[in-house]
Amino acid sequence: MAAVFMFATSKVTFHTGIAPRWLAFAGYGLSLSLLFGSQYVAWSFIIFPFWVLLLSGRMLMDERKPGCAVRHAERPGSREPAR
Repeated sequence: MAAVFMFATSKVTFHTGIAPRWLAFAGYGLSLSLLFGSQYVAWSFIIFPFWVLLLSGRMLMDERKPGCAVRHAERPGSREPAR
């Protein structure tokens, strides 16, 4: 279940750009290792919390940067970015 969540969240992260692409690719790789390798590696249960911590920390660090350009979708028919 955690592997599917990681894969879906990585896909959203990749397509929206809310986190760096390397983090999305890391999520893909870690989700596959969790999905297929959890039977063989005893410590694989720590992969999901580690990935959530990494993603959350990265998003918090980006939010605190001064002048950070946040991507906003434009509203149809409007020239102002959505808030």
